[in-house]
Amino acid sequence: MKRYFVPLLAFAVTVMASGPALPVAPPTPTPTKSPPPRYIQVSVRAALQMLQGHDDASIEAFMNALMVPAKSRTRSETIASLRELRRTVQPLLGNVVLKPDSDGVVLVLSGDGKTRRVHMVVNHTGVHKLELMASDAEKSKPATKKDGKQKMGSGT
Repeated sequence: MKRYFVPLLAFAVTVMASGPALPVAPPTPTPTKSPPPRYIQVSVRAALQMLQGHDDASIEAFMNALMVPAKSRTRSETIASLRELRRTVQPLLGNVVLKPDSDGVVLVLSGDGKTRRVHMVVNHTGVHKLELMASDAEKSKPATKKDGKQKMGSGT
């Protein structure tokens, strides 16, 4: 039995064979995920910066720079909804994960045992929508005991 020494990248492997040496192809590199398009990167950074803010000036700057005016809402209604979104998610901004979506991205924010998802509808023309998605806790109904009494919830 012959032993063949075949170097692979930065390490070496000994291959046992009973016949002539077989050619060993170099390992195929695994494809890396490509980064999101630049307009999504810019929009997400700006949205996170606005969500970290503490006054309406940061909301207005975000709206002026990137938001596409909504036909169904006034500017003041949009400011109010972004203010409420910021109030809800600001404590969770320490851990943010982006998930691609068919019409933009979902920002998954988590901390202190809570998770909130923010849906950002965005394309090359700007941010069309930035809103809190219903959390899993809000979707589910309270469980009941066998005797029909409601269990006490966490109150969140």
